[in-house]
Amino acid sequence: MHRTTDRFRTALLAGLYLGALITTAPKALSQTSLITTLEQPGVQNSTALSEATGVFVEGFNPPLPLGEKPKGFSSTLGTYSGGIIHEPNDAGGANATQFFQVADAKKPEILTFKSPQAYFGLWWSDADPKFPDSNTLTFSLRSTSGLTISLPFNTGNLLALINKQPNASAYFGNPNPSTFTPATLTKAYAFVNFFAAAGIVINSVTFSNLQETFSSDNHTIASSFGDIGGSGSPPAIPPGNTDVGPGSGQNVGGGNPVTVPPGSSVDTDPGSHVMVPGGTTVAPGAAVTGNGMITTPSFMNHGVVSPGGEERAATIGTLTINGKLQSRSHWGFEYFG
Repeated sequence: MHRTTDRFRTALLAGLYLGALITTAPKALSQTSLITTLEQPGVQNSTALSEATGVFVEGFNPPLPLGEKPKGFSSTLGTYSGGIIHEPNDAGGANATQFFQVADAKKPEILTFKSPQAYFGLWWSDADPKFPDSNTLTFSLRSTSGLTISLPFNTGNLLALINKQPNASAYFGNPNPSTFTPATLTKAYAFVNFFAAAGIVINSVTFSNLQETFSSDNHTIASSFGDIGGSGSPPAIPPGNTDVGPGSGQNVGGGNPVTVPPGSSVDTDPGSHVMVPGGTTVAPGAAVTGNGMITTPSFMNHGVVSPGGEERAATIGTLTINGKLQSRSHWGFEYFG
């Protein structure tokens, strides 16, 4: 069997998810449950779904009438619990058209999909750096193993992702000439893509605001997708099975989280040692086997790790695959049975 670190890197990079990762994820699901990317500045719809299926877009345009929707309304995406359909202005409206707004800080609005989705995207407008906690999307996720969790993504997360881009300043200011004002130059406008990781689906999305109205448009869903698109896209590498030979330790992932994807396995031979500084996830249907060692700050297991007899996640420290722990600091475990 061919034993090179390059092959190990290839198998792990099949699940390497770049872009902004939600950092407030509870233990039950990994931080790589959602992969977030941006479209280029000024783009107000998704360009990342060329190979996707089940794509639908809600643009909030006529015949949908303007005004508050206290009883909610139906869409090709699913059902909205409420919200406001607003005429275009400096705060929102992709391509200067009608848009969706949540204005009541005490009443979040929920979009419940007709069926579980693999992707959600939206044009997020009027994101104010002065209020990083103001606007929040909360995703209701479910894994194939039945675990459910809610993951939030707020204005601060969006701005952090924007600021990582080489052209970050280009995201500031309403890009539509008819609704641009100089005041919008202090606000961010971006189309954001949220891709569910393998083995994860999105059931609903909640829109909430604390200090300012939450404006968005062109809500988009897809039941499946091909390559992940947008800024920070990972390479298109298929899943595979890899053997890691002795002494093959070096960093994998370049500091980014790494996932062993479904249908893949990594077998670590005795004496092998691999460092994954960005954290490691074993997806449902994936396996890590052998007697080697993986050093990683977080290890979330939704597949099979053997030998050892139990599925577990080490939150901090060094994990040895043979079940022995070489702790550098406190260890915490989450058992998935």
